[in-house]
Amino acid sequence: MQAAAPPSGDPVDPVVLGPPPDGAVTAAAAALTAALYAALTRLGAAPAPPAAASIEDLLARAAAEFPQPPADRLADEPHLAAALERCRQAHGRWIALQEQTAAAALLAAPAPVRDGPPDPGGPDGFGAQVYGRVADLFERIDFTGREVVVMVGCGPLPGTLIHVLARTGIAAALGLDRDPRAVAVATALARHLGLARLHARVADGRTHDYAGADLVYVANLVRHKTEVLARVAATVRPGTPVVLRDPAPGGWLLAEPGSAHLDPRLVVTGEGPASTLFRSRHLFLVRC
Repeated sequence: MQAAAPPSGDPVDPVVLGPPPDGAVTAAAAALTAALYAALTRLGAAPAPPAAASIEDLLARAAAEFPQPPADRLADEPHLAAALERCRQAHGRWIALQEQTAAAALLAAPAPVRDGPPDPGGPDGFGAQVYGRVADLFERIDFTGREVVVMVGCGPLPGTLIHVLARTGIAAALGLDRDPRAVAVATALARHLGLARLHARVADGRTHDYAGADLVYVANLVRHKTEVLARVAATVRPGTPVVLRDPAPGGWLLAEPGSAHLDPRLVVTGEGPASTLFRSRHLFLVRC
């Protein structure tokens, strides 16, 4: 099996974003809390006022009362759909700022972090959480003989790919993201950590050709998941495993479910444990 070459096309200028301004992550968390409150209020859950509620409290309420999206209400109530969209956007910004902060800390470290989670702040930091949430991949996927992993939605902190490279003999890991700034940071981070097998490319998962991939991973916050998965199904070889990070119960408020309208060429073979921090889980698929 031929290993992937570094991505072709125009190189991304590896200008590294600095850490977010002080308070930006806190402000994003406050916006997410307010958005969650608004969405749950429209659903009729009547949670506590935003000032007295936390993200965790609101997500726990959502998981208990609305584990799955009420598709009929979302179709019939545009105001509820709009609230849901604001909620997902706020969550995406919150996660992006945390990833940016963790990546900036790594890039500021005097030496690459090795033999452990890629977070100089210690094993409980956000970067370590990103790194560790994919541990079940190695229980479900046999990486023997696999050469190329493609991740859709790698973000500025491609912890999933870093973990795969640390644990396997994969020859090339390619991260795709539509945000050039995220790709620039991921590229700089790969160089800083000495990960020559890790590449990042500005690309849309709905149009990428996955024919050379031995494993495809679709991140939880990827937009238009149904279209991305249809493109994966159309271009990968039969028998190729596909891992979908999808919302856990209640997590549909934060991210688009990809399993709701799964391409029939992709068959579910298993399910991973739910993360209470990220409100997501792995669905293990195979292209039939």
